[in-house]
Amino acid sequence: MAKNTENIITRGLSGKFANVCFQKNGVIRKLPDRSNFKWTPLQAKHHEHFESAKEYARHVVADAEKTAYYTPLLKKWKKWRRLQNVGIYQLAICDFSHPPEILRVEFKGRPGKPESRISVFAHDNFQVSGVHVSLFMPDGTWIEEGEGIVPALGYTYDYAIQHPDQFKPGSLARIRVWDVPGNITEKYFQFSVENEIKFVPLTSLAGSINLVPAPPSPPPLSLI
Repeated sequence: MAKNTENIITRGLSGKFANVCFQKNGVIRKLPDRSNFKWTPLQAKHHEHFESAKEYARHVVADAEKTAYYTPLLKKWKKWRRLQNVGIYQLAICDFSHPPEILRVEFKGRPGKPESRISVFAHDNFQVSGVHVSLFMPDGTWIEEGEGIVPALGYTYDYAIQHPDQFKPGSLARIRVWDVPGNITEKYFQFSVENEIKFVPLTSLAGSINLVPAPPSPPPLSLI
């Protein structure tokens, strides 16, 4: 006896209708009842972050300049990940969902001497857009701040210390790294020269240390 194993009624249908979901293979599934579902704080935070990622992806697709930035990366991403059903939209979501990382911070030169600098090793799944370094005395008094610069040959960001005589053992360095979507990663390090010259990562600042922000920039001179 001949048998027909196909579902001729729902064949070709897909998507959601009322409380029923039609799969491409013809299977009909009932959607779960989520009327009494409550998000946990962690789930709510993740959901909010993903909604922000989708909003950024829509902005990228609508912006010709940002689309041009991700287009060459998309070809490499497809080849590396061996994924074909990926577009600019999905790539932008991936970039937004992975903030940059500060791998390590090193001191170059001699403490208190000119030409000393701070090298920041930063990484992002696509591109690190910039690095900002702020230096403070052990008591939290602001010393200086500025942008890290990538040398002609290298992948680290170097910041030349402008006042090396004030940057002494026990001083603090605040490192901020950001990527193209605008994700910012911030870490604090303490300058130590006990056994070796290095930066010690700080999980949190001591309660007695109150960082003093940089003084405000002077207003522009008026020609009137």
